[in-house]
This record gives sequence, C-alpha cells and structure tokens, in this order.
Amino acid sequence: MDMIVNGRPILANPPKSTLIVPYNTSSTTYRGFMNFTRDYAAELELHVSEKVATKRLLNLRALYLAGNITKTSYEETLTSLIESRPHPRIIVIGDVHGCVSELRSLLRRCDYHPGDLLLFLGDLVSKGPSSKSVIKLARTLKSLSVRGNHDFEVVRWSQAIKNNAEPPLYQTEHYTIARTLSEADIKYMSSLPWYITCPGLNSLFVHAGFVSGVKLKKQNPRLMMNMRSILPDGTVTSKFFENWPWARLWDGTETVYFGHDADRGLQSYDNAVGLDTGAVYGGRLTACVLPERRMVSVSARKAYFMYRRKRYT
Repeated sequence: MDMIVNGRPILANPPKSTLIVPYNTSSTTYRGFMNFTRDYAAELELHVSEKVATKRLLNLRALYLAGNITKTSYEETLTSLIESRPHPRIIVIGDVHGCVSELRSLLRRCDYHPGDLLLFLGDLVSKGPSSKSVIKLARTLKSLSVRGNHDFEVVRWSQAIKNNAEPPLYQTEHYTIARTLSEADIKYMSSLPWYITCPGLNSLFVHAGFVSGVKLKKQNPRLMMNMRSILPDGTVTSKFFENWPWARLWDGTETVYFGHDADRGLQSYDNAVGLDTGAVYGGRLTACVLPERRMVSVSARKAYFMYRRKRYT
C-alpha cells in the first residue's frame, strides 16, 4: 500500500541543562512557564479539586523544565488503500487503553489477516492492564494510529526522562508507562500524527474531533486530542455537555472517525462515527471495518478503571 507521509512529528530541542523557574514574575522563564500551563488549561479540567489541580500544575512544571515537545507535523495521508492490498480492508479501532486481551479478541472477531490495515484512534495506553503489550502488538502488526491525549502525555514524559529531568513530585501513570517502554516503543508513539486522511474513502481519522469551518491544518492540536462538546456560543470544551456533542455539528464533506468520548458510547451521524465504547471501564472495544462500515465489538473482561465524569447539560 502506498503511503504519503506529509512530515513526521518533530520534537523541539529541549534545553540540556535543568532550568529553575525563578520567583521573578517578570522573567522570560516564568512567563514561558505560565504560558505553558495556560496552554494546557483544557487538560487541567477546572472542576477538579484544588489539591488535584495543584498536583497537575507541579507535574506540568517538571515537564516544562524538560522542554516543550508539543511541535509535531499534523497529518498522514493514505492513498491507494484499496487497490494495493490483497485484503482491501481498514480496521478502525477505538480507544484501547492497554486492554490487550480485548484487542486480540477483537482482531479475531474481525477475522484479521496480515493484508488488513489496522488504524487506531489514539489512547493506546493508560488506565488498562498492559499498555506496553498494546504498543508492542501495534508495532508488530505495522499499525497506524493517531495521537491521543494519553499517548501524548507518555511521549512528553519519555522526553523528560531522556533529558534527565527531575521525576514528578506526584507519580503519574504516564510517567510510569514512559519508564517501561522500549526505545522502539517510544519512537513509534512519537511518530503518531494528530490526524490521518484517506482521500480514497473520503475519510478522516482523529482522536477527539474537529471544529467545523476550520481548515484541517488550522485545527488546534489540543482540541483534536481533547474536545468533546461545542456549546451554542461556539465554545469548544473537553467537558461532557450531554446535549452538545461536537460530532452532531460536523458539516464537513468527509466522514470523521474518532474516539475519546466513552461517555456517549457508539456514535453514528451522517459524517461522523465515534468508536470509544469504554472497554477500559468495563464496556466494549469496538472496530469499524472499512470500506463496508461494518461494526464489530467485544465485551471487556472486566472494568479496569473506575471513573465518574462530571456531566453538564
């Protein structure tokens, strides 16, 4: 299969020496740190407790001192998908979150063959039992994936570890995963683009979503990894507003396949399909087989992670 890669992710060169954020609020370093934390405001989830928010801010400080690695190329474009493969199928898979047993079961249910192309919608890692095994399997099968918010955090921590940054004051799962992954695993995860386009199927693949009316290369990477809702006033947010899913408002001509939004489960609109059905929370792991757009899913063996997201109307 031909694949045209419009650039691979490029990590910004981090500082080799450790910086200390000074108390002088007018300093360049301090202003840079504050801009950095504001850049991640969507990830801080403002409704969390002050204690949790403080922990996250302190960990963001450690990442900032290790160097900002957010620069990456935007997309991969797939061409000639159907003509050049003996089994002309793309198996698009929702958020796996380390659920490797469920992933293997899903591949069997899809009757996976080596000629098929696996395309993950991000969040291969975190929360589930075996993030490392999922990455290894994805690499072994030469799978493609977009970058999810949890994948992004692991890549950031791997860069911090590589540059001998101080460990986070509060240990995070992303940091722990980054320490266990091999160099090949990290290289694979660092290569994941924000989105993938497939002109032959008139399709787009992204972790969280897109904003209608904005050109692809102008889309905000934070939103592509984190968005869930678009409010009537145009506000784009990672919070769960029950009546305002972004996908319902998508007016692009391409069909978008996305994950990230387990609270809404399987979503199916004319030009948007959501495949995060909450496997890691005890739900199901779901795939969409293209070009026939056939849905396949398997039940999770158990709930590996418990959570309760705040809901808004």
